[in-house]
Amino acid sequence: MQQSPVIILLKQKVDEFFSRYSHIPSKQKIYAKFDRTLFSQDFESLSFYLKEIRQCLTQLEKINDDNVQKYTFYSEKLKGQCNALSEALSQTNAKTNIKFQHNDTSLQSVQERREKQRIALNKLPPRERLSKYYEALQTLNTKLERQRDCFEEATLLQDKQTYSQQIAITQQRKQRCSEAIEQLEEYLALLDTTSEK
Repeated sequence: MQQSPVIILLKQKVDEFFSRYSHIPSKQKIYAKFDRTLFSQDFESLSFYLKEIRQCLTQLEKINDDNVQKYTFYSEKLKGQCNALSEALSQTNAKTNIKFQHNDTSLQSVQERREKQRIALNKLPPRERLSKYYEALQTLNTKLERQRDCFEEATLLQDKQTYSQQIAITQQRKQRCSEAIEQLEEYLALLDTTSEK
């Protein structure tokens, strides 16, 4: 069976896409949440996502030319997968390429920024604040997972110690966040029972 020119073009585009990211280790985890219509899992390796893109392309190849609806669905899915993965990879690379410079990310400026965020957060209404706490908890869980992966992949003792310290700090922050959520939920529950009377 001869392949249509569109399929041949799509294969070329997918191959170009793969070669654009060939410098990234295939086992590298991608820390991103994807739409379930695009990928079946979150926080998987690059090879996992590339395999799912290949599977989508294979599905496209099997579709009869007269089934326009199915053809459109899989081609849109393929486009969405490539765009989503590309965005996730660029964010991952941006995070790993950040070099902390002492003059603008000193400990003092980080502490000042956190204090300003804390003050702004405390000014929010309780329910909105609770929502922000849950967002922060999710972020901390993702960060903790990334740090644990880095710890597992580290080969030097010094790197393992650094990641171990980072994990301990993140766990403390997660604990404080969980306590703040619990406290705020108790307050809101009390508020609800008081307003019912």
